[in-house]
Amino acid sequence: MSKREDDTPLQNTQSLPREPSPTPRRSKIKQFMHDWVANIKIPPFETWRKPVKQALAMMIASIMTLSDNCRHSIGQGSLLCAIVIVFFFPARTFGVVFEVSNFCANLARDPNIPYPVQPKSSGVLIVFLFIGVYVMTVIRFSVPRANFACIHAAIIFAFTLTDSSLTPGFHPSLVWQFLIPVTVGAGISLAVSALIWPDDSMTNYMNVFLKGLEGHNTFFKEHSEAFFTVSPASVATTLPSLHDRLQGCMLTLIDCKRAVHRDILYSRLNGSDISKLTKLIKELRPPLHGIGLSQIIKREILQDESAQMEQDALKGAIEELVKVFQPLTEACYNATEEAIERLRPFHGNRPRSILNSILWPFPRIFDVHHYIKKLMGASTNNDFIEEKRTTSRSLKELLIQMAAEADNTMWPLAVQHSLNHHERSLHLFGQYRYQLRHYTQRIVSLLEFVEEIEQKRTRRRFWFPTIKALKKRFFSNKPNESEHHQPEDPLDLTLVRTNTRREALGDLENPAEQASYVLSSSGKLYYRDPDVDPPASRRERFWYTVHKMILWAVSSNSMMGLKTAAGTVLMALPFYIANSAAWYMEWRGNWALIILQIWLSRASGMFIYATVMRLLGTVAGGVLGIVVWEIAQGNPYGLAVVLFVAYAILYYILMTNPNTRMFCILTVVTLTLVAIYTYNYKVGVFPGNSPVWTIAGKRILLVCIGVVAAAILSIIPRPIMARVELRKSLAHTVRDVGRLYGILTSQFLVPEIAMLNPTKEQKKGFRRLTLDLRRQIAEERTYMHLSSYEPPLRGRFPAERYKAVLETVDSMADLVAGMGYILEDIRPSWRQQMANTLQRERLDYIASIMTTMKLIATTLSAKMALPPYLIGPGDARDRFLQSLNHRLEFSSEDITHPSFLSYSAYIVTSSAFVKELQYLLETVEDLVGVEDPQEWLRKHM
Repeated sequence: MSKREDDTPLQNTQSLPREPSPTPRRSKIKQFMHDWVANIKIPPFETWRKPVKQALAMMIASIMTLSDNCRHSIGQGSLLCAIVIVFFFPARTFGVVFEVSNFCANLARDPNIPYPVQPKSSGVLIVFLFIGVYVMTVIRFSVPRANFACIHAAIIFAFTLTDSSLTPGFHPSLVWQFLIPVTVGAGISLAVSALIWPDDSMTNYMNVFLKGLEGHNTFFKEHSEAFFTVSPASVATTLPSLHDRLQGCMLTLIDCKRAVHRDILYSRLNGSDISKLTKLIKELRPPLHGIGLSQIIKREILQDESAQMEQDALKGAIEELVKVFQPLTEACYNATEEAIERLRPFHGNRPRSILNSILWPFPRIFDVHHYIKKLMGASTNNDFIEEKRTTSRSLKELLIQMAAEADNTMWPLAVQHSLNHHERSLHLFGQYRYQLRHYTQRIVSLLEFVEEIEQKRTRRRFWFPTIKALKKRFFSNKPNESEHHQPEDPLDLTLVRTNTRREALGDLENPAEQASYVLSSSGKLYYRDPDVDPPASRRERFWYTVHKMILWAVSSNSMMGLKTAAGTVLMALPFYIANSAAWYMEWRGNWALIILQIWLSRASGMFIYATVMRLLGTVAGGVLGIVVWEIAQGNPYGLAVVLFVAYAILYYILMTNPNTRMFCILTVVTLTLVAIYTYNYKVGVFPGNSPVWTIAGKRILLVCIGVVAAAILSIIPRPIMARVELRKSLAHTVRDVGRLYGILTSQFLVPEIAMLNPTKEQKKGFRRLTLDLRRQIAEERTYMHLSSYEPPLRGRFPAERYKAVLETVDSMADLVAGMGYILEDIRPSWRQQMANTLQRERLDYIASIMTTMKLIATTLSAKMALPPYLIGPGDARDRFLQSLNHRLEFSSEDITHPSFLSYSAYIVTSSAFVKELQYLLETVEDLVGVEDPQEWLRKHM
């Protein structure tokens, strides 16, 4: 064919109109399949490591259940080995029950009646079951560390106190038949966790620490460079984004520090070194937040169209000061990078490659060059350290030089660019200088500590936990998030979810917490109660104690225990009735009781979603159990291998997709029940020869009964909605922020207090209050997320407004913490001078702010409207600043005063706080409304 003949059909085809055909759709499908196949990537080994560990532990437990010898040695409860491991990630303690119930039930039996199920013995067992479940539930919800112990105690209770009904005589060994597999399961989990790719707490900590330090260093460089640019669109930072970047991995770092404190370490560093490192990186956050705030204020000034003269003055001053501050900022950035590199040898175990991880625990035979490099560099290591040790001294000298140069430059610069007539810009430079100085001091402290450990911690050794750390571990009621879930996962609301706050769901409106103290005649402090005076006589103190007991009895924890105990007893009744005990035992109705106790929790925003996911997980587990059994065809070795593959996939999904946690856990539980029970029926452990689908149907039915019963009891007497708890919790947090603000501002209102420096205990208590605020806000973010799962039955939830309220309260908590951090550096004489200046105007200004915060907290909590006439915090600030500007003029002595920088930082931070409060007031006004007197007048015309 010639070229011309070959080209002709193509030209004709292009000239013809296109006719519709299904080809484009097919091409889209092909393109989609091609893209889908191209995007399929095998996840990295590190992602699969923990799922494989958990699947391996489950497979070992399944093999022990499938093996005849192991099953006979463990006893009839051998299935619990696998079930317990589901809740043992990683290994946990287990619960223990007493044999007194079995003994008392046997005493109540009539020996003349051969059948063991009798009314009197059943009544005794029911009483013990009710009391035991009640006590365990109250402990579980009151003491977060006892969560896993109570779960395993519930499993043992459910089996022991139901099997005792059908067991004649007194057999204490019945308890041990179920306690042994729980112990074996705990041992398997502990062995796999410690021996198969063990997680080194020191390595985990250093990974998080170095990542956080690198993030802080990057943040410092970005915002320092942005501050010295005159473009208003340099770095678009907001207070919420500022918080997110700086808070990042801080809670995770604290959890990793706690893990280091309670572990036996083989490392160069010990627990006290880790505490020091944690303290150093936590101390970097306040000055970094202040530097970020300086950038925000500078951008606001440059974007203010009504402040053209101030903008010109600010730009001119920035161009002059960049020469002074730039060497110090570059030195801080380089010094932090250097500290990161010098801390890497203290990293614990070096990260393993994929090949070395698979070959574990064999030696790293493929990493010989590391040891050669180590030997070659050993001789020059000391010289290297000596060379690095000059950095902290040079940084100190540079800081002193910069401070002197800035003091000499600032006043002429202020006069030249008229900054002394623009207090906002003048305080802005004072804020940046103050934060940069403190950040540099923190970096110097970090370098000094690095130099110290380089000299003292030259080799690895064993470090054992201290008594103080162990006491803190076992006797503290504060939950440790790292034990239960990843702190970044807000959807981790399974049985292992615990509250980080002191208040539980439904207990946020505690009148005692919102009241003040009053001193009784006996000298004891009581919360002020407007209904009664403090108890004075013995009779009054007795009834006051009774009143407190009644309040505890109707608290949410006690009511949860009562509901759980009542539901468990009702579902266990067939075990204690002669006509139904045999068939209920044959169906293994114990699992309905266990599922009820495990999954009964306070109803929250995820109630409907959680219930649906649990039911779907139960059905999926039953179907998957049938598939696994049909694949293995009853071969115990094949069954163990197939179960291992299924477990690995399910746990991988569980750990990578938080939304499927409940689904995966119920799938694993039901899959294990179906596979193991079917095998037990096949080998004759249980009488009968039921097919796999019958066994799967029974297991699905029992688990679904437990899930549905837990769901029904959770909403009795009424469901607790996350959006309601969010509103109450936000009101509680605003009140606490106002309390902290009142503590700080008292330093400027009372001259006698202003002359006193805060004590060590006061500083520690203030930090504890700010940490409580952080935990409260973390819970509020969880409530906010849960509210998206609640159906809008009565109306749409104003999520955007509540999100704005939450972010604003979070920013206010950061700012008030920064104000407390700055206040420590203002000298008492300067504070007293501030307290004596414009005392009345300052009192009116602070009273307006405190009243606004109290009104916001009250109206949010009680759903009341705001009053029609109110002086907003923004107006109060403008009035006070106007009076202040008429009375104050800064001189060169003021600007060079040691307290001027901290004073400027306090002014800038408090102004940002008031601005956020004004925005919060406007947002809350949109939520609760404002009383309108004109409306009443119109109705009564």
